[in-house]
Amino acid sequence: MIDLDRTMFFKARFEIEAPQGEDVLWSLVLSVRDWSLRKARRDGYSLPQEMRFWSKLKSGEMLESPDGSVRLYAALHHGEFAKTWACQHVEDQRAPGCAPRRWITEVGFEGHSVDRGTVSIITMFSDMPGYIGPLQPAPKPNVPKLIASMLENDRLVCTIDG
Repeated sequence: MIDLDRTMFFKARFEIEAPQGEDVLWSLVLSVRDWSLRKARRDGYSLPQEMRFWSKLKSGEMLESPDGSVRLYAALHHGEFAKTWACQHVEDQRAPGCAPRRWITEVGFEGHSVDRGTVSIITMFSDMPGYIGPLQPAPKPNVPKLIASMLENDRLVCTIDG
């Protein structure tokens, strides 16, 4: 279902590579894990920390916070030569007296080999339709911390050809 009320916040596409022939998709999942867990600590919710849950996310299973306010959906496709993977991080954000806001970050991965691929990241938000009252303030432009998590990951090299 397409949500026509979504506002695009950030969009990027670039190449990633894992050093020494490691699994670049797993390195990407570890960056998503690091970002998600930092976000959980900052915003006061919890997500599983154990690697087995994140391995399941890599395989296409869902993760959810105990209160259901944050959900990570994933899908994995094994192609003839490489994998494609998609992950959607959905967070319902509430502020007293304001319309609830839903943040969605989508991460897409197209593998070129075990250690190389293309990643795309899109972040958007929407305020609850039909809410009578003020909206949360518009977010200030910034680069999502997921990008910083990827750049800090020693198991990933991010590049863009221009």
